[in-house]
Amino acid sequence: MYKPLTKSCEIKFLTFKDHDPGEVNKAYWRSCAMMMGCVVERAFKDEYVVSLVRAPEVPVIAGAFCYDVVLDQRLDEWVPTKENLRSLTKDAHVLIYKDLPFETLEVDAKVALEIFQHNKYKIDLIEEKASQNPERIVTLHRLGDFIDVTEGPLIPRTSVCFQFAVSAAHGLPGPGSSLVRRFQGLSLPVHLRAHVTIWNKLLERSQKLVSVFDS
Repeated sequence: MYKPLTKSCEIKFLTFKDHDPGEVNKAYWRSCAMMMGCVVERAFKDEYVVSLVRAPEVPVIAGAFCYDVVLDQRLDEWVPTKENLRSLTKDAHVLIYKDLPFETLEVDAKVALEIFQHNKYKIDLIEEKASQNPERIVTLHRLGDFIDVTEGPLIPRTSVCFQFAVSAAHGLPGPGSSLVRRFQGLSLPVHLRAHVTIWNKLLERSQKLVSVFDS
C-alpha cells in the first residue's frame, strides 16, 4: 500500500471477505508477527539483550502467529506470567491506537547489514536475501521507528487490527547454547471481530506451541 510503483502494472485490491482470502490472511498474520516482534524487542528496555531471530511463516490454521526470539542468557530461567503477556498485549494495542503505516524499504544489502550489525541472526537472513538477486537489494519494512527484515506484502496500517493478544512464549532448542523463545499471538481484524466467548476459545488454542517445519 505504501510501496511506490516502479513500473506499469495492474493492481487488484484484496479483502478479508474475498472468496479466497488466503493471501490477505498471510499478509495479516505477517504484519501481526512484526508488531509482536516490535513490542517484545522494546519490552526489556536496555537492561537485557534481545535478539529477534525470525518470524516463521505459518498458516492461519496453525492458530497463532509467531516470532522467534533469543533473550539475554540471564533470562534463561524466566517463565512469562499472565501479567507479562498482558503487558506485551497492552503495548501492541498502543501500536494499533497510533494507526501506524507499514512502510516498505528496498535497500542495498550494505545498508541493511549496517542497520542490523548487532544482530547475527538478521545478518544471516540479509545475506540470504541479498544472494537471491544480482543487485543485492533487500526488502525491509518499517513500523514507526522499528525496522525489520520481513517479507511482504503487509497490511496498510496497524489500525486494521482490532482484537490482539500476545498469548504465549515457548522455549525451543536454539543454535549453540542459545535458548530460543517462540512468542505467539492472536489477532482478528476490525471487520472480523469475534464475540468474547469465541475469542477466548481462539485465544486458548493460540497458547499451544506452533510447530514450524522448514521446507
